[in-house]
Amino acid sequence: MIKRITALAFGTAAALACTASAAKVQSPRAPLYDTDMTGSDLQFLGDAGEQDEAQSALDELAATHARTGPVKTLGEALLKDHAAESDALKKLAAGKRVTLPAQPRQKRSDRALAKLSGDSFDKACMERIIDVQKKQVATYEKGSESADAAIRRFARKSLPGLKEHLLLAQKIAGMASAEKLFKTGAPSFASPAVAEAPAETPASGPEGSLELADGKMIAGWVYDPARPNEPLTVDICDGTTVLTTVAAKEFRGDLKQTGKGDGKHFFMLQTPDAFKDGKAHWIRATVSEAHFELSGSPKSVVVPAR
Repeated sequence: MIKRITALAFGTAAALACTASAAKVQSPRAPLYDTDMTGSDLQFLGDAGEQDEAQSALDELAATHARTGPVKTLGEALLKDHAAESDALKKLAAGKRVTLPAQPRQKRSDRALAKLSGDSFDKACMERIIDVQKKQVATYEKGSESADAAIRRFARKSLPGLKEHLLLAQKIAGMASAEKLFKTGAPSFASPAVAEAPAETPASGPEGSLELADGKMIAGWVYDPARPNEPLTVDICDGTTVLTTVAAKEFRGDLKQTGKGDGKHFFMLQTPDAFKDGKAHWIRATVSEAHFELSGSPKSVVVPAR
């Protein structure tokens, strides 16, 4: 017999069960379940829905309040396609007769965050984003092992992107490498290695890496030892066609710590709409003035048309 289950808050969905009569007195904000699902699959949908709400609220705050370029770009890029991704989660839940909340709730911590400004906001916002993204990765790793085929496919499709975006967020925040966080093989950025060569070793030209290129963001770093404190301009290309240029001028702590001049050699931008047509593209990152292509370039992407 199918029970009507009402959870007062996501994250406790698998533990709380109520009768149909009790469901009638719940708050309008309470998510309603009319399903025979129980256990870890119901927990996955509840946790994923709660984390989706939290991520949406933080992305909007980052996009509208951030002072630092990468923090603002991260928020804008993640927010841009969030509606479609949220709809996909809600569609999955609806197929299991689980209704997720239609509107995000602003938590007390986010209200306090919105009152900050400048560097204080950027630091606190990145800490919150990283905290939520860690929880998302953990939730989707569990979902990827579900016995339910639809949940398993959804989680496995979403997981690589979640891991890459967490790694990028941690790079922006200047945190330590995140590879150890994951029990499964996460995509890893090509972090610059600490130079062991003597300082007088002759410079051999630029070095750098295209670390991320997907449907949301393109990011990486490039540095010229001959001009250690000067930013280089990176061409973002679709094959051989230059679509846009970006200055690699943002600070990243790990670059400075590994001897890359003043550390202001990071670049990040939203993926141009020209790539979002459902077709295969090769995203390339080059420094035309030096006839140099970054390591990790090109990257093949297929971004669904919106």
